[in-house]
Amino acid sequence: NDGDDSDGDGLCDDGDDDPDCSTNDTDVCGECGGGATADDLVDCDGIPTDFTYNLSSSQAFYYVGNVQDYKGEDLDGDDWIGAFNGDVCVGARQWCGGNCDVPAMGDDFIQWTDTEGYLLHNQIPTFKIYDASEGAYFPVSAHTDEQHGFQYYGVFNLTELMVTRDYSISLHEYMNLISFYALP
Repeated sequence: NDGDDSDGDGLCDDGDDDPDCSTNDTDVCGECGGGATADDLVDCDGIPTDFTYNLSSSQAFYYVGNVQDYKGEDLDGDDWIGAFNGDVCVGARQWCGGNCDVPAMGDDFIQWTDTEGYLLHNQIPTFKIYDASEGAYFPVSAHTDEQHGFQYYGVFNLTELMVTRDYSISLHEYMNLISFYALP
């Protein structure tokens, strides 16, 4: 008789840590019986955790025409693309189809905006995608003739970003023949 028990778990709302969850097991996103953990690749708002960044008064936009995942399939609306300066995310956008604008933030040298380590004039950003169907991040790159250095309030077009993979080839001490071709 000391108050309501809204969720029917036997605990009155005043003393119940989860008064709207009958199982008393809310996840990190506050969902009753949810499975989200702090180690998830996507946060509670649906944004990939590696793609969070702060806004800056120094901005540029990179319009991306096309991106395919590592299987050669076009990205879909659940996927994301992020701009980076080294390991620092400086902008991100949920894939919106062809000609999607990806923001890139620059270091505005204002302490409270927390943009230290963001892009400086003429630094070339790198890009990653988050492929939601794979639950994984992949580095992507533009053609060398489309790598544009950051400029304050710049607008750049990137025809296509391609998944890049690191690999190594073991060579024989004397006999090696390596053949390769460049993509168009």
